[in-house]
Amino acid sequence: MCLLKNKAARYAILALLTVSTLFFAAGCPQEATVADEDEGETEGPIIPGGIDYTSTTPDITDAFTVPTGNLVSVGLATGGATTYYLDFELGNDTNSGTSPQTPWKTLHKANQTTFQPGDHILLEADSVWNGTSVTIANVSTLLNSPEVGMLYPKGNGAEGNPIVIDLYDRLDTTGANVVYTATKRPVINGNGTPSTGTWAAHESGAITLIDQHHWEIRNIECTNMFDWTKEYYERDTTIVKKALSGILVMGYTDVTSSPNRDTYKHIVIKNCYVHDVQTEHTNNQSNGDIASSPYFGLPSYNRIKVVGGIIVGGISKYTANGVTTTAPMRFGYDGVTLEGNIVKRVALEGLRTKSEGNNRSTDMPFRNVVIRGNYIEQIAGDGIVLSDVEYGGLVESNIIKDSCAAPNLGTSNYAGVWAWYTRTDTVFQYNECYGNVYGWNDGEAWDIDNGSDKVIYQYNYSHHNAGGTILFMSSITNGIFRYNISANDGGGTKYMATVTSGVDQNASSYTSWNKGQSLFHYTNTGATASSNIPLIYNNTFYVGDGITCGVFGHHSTDAVQKYVRFYNNILLKAGEGTVYLAYGQSGDGNAGKIVNPAGFKNNLLWGYATDPETGSRAKFSNGDGDSILALTNAASGNFWRNPALKIQKAGNVTAFRAQRDTALPASAYTNAAALTAFTGKERLRYRASIFAPIDNTSQVIEKGMPTPKGAAVTELDGAWNDAPELTKDFFDAAVDTAKPPIGAAAAPYTPAP
Repeated sequence: MCLLKNKAARYAILALLTVSTLFFAAGCPQEATVADEDEGETEGPIIPGGIDYTSTTPDITDAFTVPTGNLVSVGLATGGATTYYLDFELGNDTNSGTSPQTPWKTLHKANQTTFQPGDHILLEADSVWNGTSVTIANVSTLLNSPEVGMLYPKGNGAEGNPIVIDLYDRLDTTGANVVYTATKRPVINGNGTPSTGTWAAHESGAITLIDQHHWEIRNIECTNMFDWTKEYYERDTTIVKKALSGILVMGYTDVTSSPNRDTYKHIVIKNCYVHDVQTEHTNNQSNGDIASSPYFGLPSYNRIKVVGGIIVGGISKYTANGVTTTAPMRFGYDGVTLEGNIVKRVALEGLRTKSEGNNRSTDMPFRNVVIRGNYIEQIAGDGIVLSDVEYGGLVESNIIKDSCAAPNLGTSNYAGVWAWYTRTDTVFQYNECYGNVYGWNDGEAWDIDNGSDKVIYQYNYSHHNAGGTILFMSSITNGIFRYNISANDGGGTKYMATVTSGVDQNASSYTSWNKGQSLFHYTNTGATASSNIPLIYNNTFYVGDGITCGVFGHHSTDAVQKYVRFYNNILLKAGEGTVYLAYGQSGDGNAGKIVNPAGFKNNLLWGYATDPETGSRAKFSNGDGDSILALTNAASGNFWRNPALKIQKAGNVTAFRAQRDTALPASAYTNAAALTAFTGKERLRYRASIFAPIDNTSQVIEKGMPTPKGAAVTELDGAWNDAPELTKDFFDAAVDTAKPPIGAAAAPYTPAP
């Protein structure tokens, strides 16, 4: 065993030797560690020295320069279709509406019109429409009033000929000088929009489409707020329901009762800005458990989470005031694109697809859904939910900041970006999620949830999410999590309590363990292999100073056994705190264990207090299972080594902490090109580059195990054969599939400044 402990002597020798001659000519095999038998302070293997971990100079600054650009309208209709104009200042509803000089004035006029395939409805960019809030007095009349704050046009487009809602810019007071670009959006302030039907759920949006298809909504700004305090403290037993969204596309005519209805296709919502949406929604509450809720003391009023920013869905099952409908129905759309939108300060959902209600989905009526390049900030509940997708799901290049943001939403579960009853190789990639604070059982960045099959998360970056990295429900099959980076996730959420005000930190819940939560909310507690066990490989996990958390955790009150498929991952712990590989609700007082060490293979673990080159296995615990020494000695197939990642430098730790508060610059809100750059792959890689190796001497490069093939495939590893192999790492460097890396980076990465 090599015992070259003096750093100065090591550096002098290493200056003369390459890494290969060091390990083999000097007689130190790669797997060896210094003082392997010691459970306490140990050094890792001899690695090339000279790294200045104490430097305060960061490798990145994350300065974002806003590129030039405007909002660009699709402009005039073609092919004989009609272009209609709305201008709040110059318009008059007695006009024809078919020229910039003869525009309509009110949304009500557009709502009375049935548009034809290919028609364009253009809103003047300086115009603001303010709706009158729905009250007990006007609830039955506001929908058909000129004072309504909801754009609810009628009609359907056709294949290759959608109806489009967009903007135009009037550059003088006559309307004679018009362009189809702008640096601002027309605004619709819904102010509490009325229901569009008689169903108990009463959903509505500032822009609403019901049972309509082949529509595009572009470049519009929407809000939908109301003052419920005065309304509810002065009302009698009459209830005015407001289940509100910014943009709402819903299907209500089901194929069971109307088998000859049109197929709902082609919904595009692009470059819109939806913000400040309030709702009366309660979820999974009985008799208004939250005393501050407008429904406190009233009959049960359960609804699915189809309210918030931009919602595309349908509802067939709900409970309202004690009346339940359970008719089996099929809603959904084929071909949905939600792209380049900004959603901020909304309740409950940022972006969502959803078919059936009350979380009893059995059907998957959505197909070919793309959610790309959106910026989502300060969401009371979930950031993005891709739900009920049969095939063709893609969620990429979105940024979600501060979802799960409300402290008093009761015993309801929310996460950053997740899948529900979504199947057939749906991919989540190049997304960044950070800043989740609150949570009940959830609060993670990512989630593969009930009924999902063959959902893949790859190339995503999550950080500063107190609820953890990802949730795996026990009913999922063939889930894959690979080449992702997670940093400072799992520090412990503030429990969203069912109390009158404030947060009940002492409530009995998964999140109430005061030492943290877990990287994986891992509901499978069995001791056998199955397709329900997710495959987790080639990820980088960093747990920084002051954070204690688990890796595989569950809200069970008992110590839990975890059967895992966990390969080629980095687990790096720095500073104060402990990482428990598995545990139950009460953490270190009820620690669990990994029951199949063969499924925990070829991973690199390293923990240290202050000096990144002085490791301590005491930073990790496997409860009453195999010791960390046993899991990381040469015979285990895992490694106890210093990975030498950039985040171990002092300056990069400081730079990383600043990422918690990074927001889209205000100057980019009306600049589509800037938003595309801000959510793009290159900026994502730049921000995450501090989790790449410092240089080619890192002990993670080409040290991974290859994908099992043919006779090498076992029941444990069989899922690898079903997933398309990746030939690029997180940073787009080539991966040698015969010699993959450990972690998400195959090589050092230096981003362009």
